[in-house]
Amino acid sequence: MSIHGVASGKRASAALVALVGAIALTACSSSSSGGGSSPSGGGSSPASAADTSACGTKPGVKAIGTPIKLGAIATQQPGIDFTDAPNMIKAYFACVNDNGGIKGHPIEYVIKTEQTQPAQIAAAASQLIQSGVLGVVGNMSVLECTVNHATWEKLGYYTIGAGVAAECYSTPNSAAVNMGPRFSTVGAVQFALTKGVDKVVLQNPQLPNVDHIAEGAKAVADAAKVPFILQTAPLPIRDPNSIALRAVQAAGANGAVVLDYTPSQALQILQAAQKLGLTDRVKVWACSTPCNTDFLAEALGSKWNNKLFVNAELAPPSDTNNPSMNLYRAVIKQYGQSVTGGIGHGRFEIVDHVS
Repeated sequence: MSIHGVASGKRASAALVALVGAIALTACSSSSSGGGSSPSGGGSSPASAADTSACGTKPGVKAIGTPIKLGAIATQQPGIDFTDAPNMIKAYFACVNDNGGIKGHPIEYVIKTEQTQPAQIAAAASQLIQSGVLGVVGNMSVLECTVNHATWEKLGYYTIGAGVAAECYSTPNSAAVNMGPRFSTVGAVQFALTKGVDKVVLQNPQLPNVDHIAEGAKAVADAAKVPFILQTAPLPIRDPNSIALRAVQAAGANGAVVLDYTPSQALQILQAAQKLGLTDRVKVWACSTPCNTDFLAEALGSKWNNKLFVNAELAPPSDTNNPSMNLYRAVIKQYGQSVTGGIGHGRFEIVDHVS
């Protein structure tokens, strides 16, 4: 299957260079020792001067100064695993550390995971603060912005991450680099409307903020005077056949089915649709940004060519040849063993050229 990207979003690397660089430089000027855990490693072999040397200002020289401690919080539970985002950042920081660090200081990166439980998310923030982190970079969580934004504001922390909840975009101390599910599904629905569909069915996981996510897509459909239906399913998906059948029956032959799931969950629904012979029973299949992965395209195969349209949001690695993308390829090859390929690709933006 070839991914057909629609409504590509604006890359945020330039703004993040300044934001993350400011955090790093502030950390360098502080006297904090960063705590007792080891700096972000990930790659014991020296960085290649031809590839990963661009991570830092001293190619091949390991940073040995006082660590700069940074942290992140990510959702990890059945059906939603956002740890690719901080794992991609951890890979980049390992590359930075192998190439001089930040003015000789290595970055120590601490990742906390949670299961969409507010008390657990608040505790993760407290643990990061108590451990002495100087910045919060790489969050990707269903509820973290909702739960913790007031804490970050009170203590003067500025977070950079991939947004999901509304507060990631509407509160002063949060900088989200991505569209997030609300705007990503809006883009997918907008594309479907250009194809003349007469109904839109949005399939979403049952999450605390699902209404916020769906409101944007519904507003777009309402403005076009096209009926909109929200369907939800608990995670992890247990019966993809019924989900696919229910969505197709609701959309009808001239309608659209839009999925807003992580790649592994979307794949189950799409494979079920194919197995049940439903792929041609609607006019448009569309998907929010998480479907923009080689993993999903390869698993679906050529039978979905020209049938699934994805709000790609980010430049495709296979078709992009520039310094940032080349560095991404080199970093993930040498340091990205923990990045599974489901989410992490786009999160390289968060730390692009941090040094």
